[in-house]
Amino acid sequence: MQKNKSIIQLIYFNFPFWRVDICKLTLAIGGVSYEEKIISKKYFILNKEKKEFPFGQVPVLKVGDNIIAQTSAMVRYCGKLSKLYSSDVMVCAKIDQVIDFANDVTNLLIPSIRETDVRKRKVLRQELNIRILPKWLGYLNRFLKNNKTSNFFLTENFTIADIIVWRILLWLTSGKLENINLSFKNEFQDLEKYFQFISQQEILTSTKEYEFIINNQHII
Repeated sequence: MQKNKSIIQLIYFNFPFWRVDICKLTLAIGGVSYEEKIISKKYFILNKEKKEFPFGQVPVLKVGDNIIAQTSAMVRYCGKLSKLYSSDVMVCAKIDQVIDFANDVTNLLIPSIRETDVRKRKVLRQELNIRILPKWLGYLNRFLKNNKTSNFFLTENFTIADIIVWRILLWLTSGKLENINLSFKNEFQDLEKYFQFISQQEILTSTKEYEFIINNQHII
């Protein structure tokens, strides 16, 4: 049931990416209706300095006349509407660390995504494989072990932390990041076991948003 009278609109391109996917999944799982505004890259380039994109980035979330940018703010808003955040300030702080982890890892991957020279991109991906991703996945694996109270990531119940970690792990281990080592799944058994558990949760897999993500992965 809709928990807010204002129309919620998510603005992004017509392909999955974790920053927008976590908001879609959160709203869908929470039973909060929303609309999608699919834009072209040309539209974004022409309009990125306008009011519709406060920081010249996508995705953005529009609620009535209000526009929310930045992934962290967007997913917290969606999580509160969907009752998938928390009323416990310490749990919120732990969830926020997961959000920031996802942002940190993405920022580490971006140079290799934007690199157009194939040889240079491969070198960047090798550095990710050898040094960067093992370190950061090790951090996440340790965070999971230190805060584990159930099969879910932080609490006894499904939260936005589960959506975020699942989506990031899918991105890293799906084979869609070219030349990224998939053996990470074997190196971090706690994360792999957790990922498989979340991947089997009907609350996630029954959504059309999940189907879109799984069926529209593309190599970058």
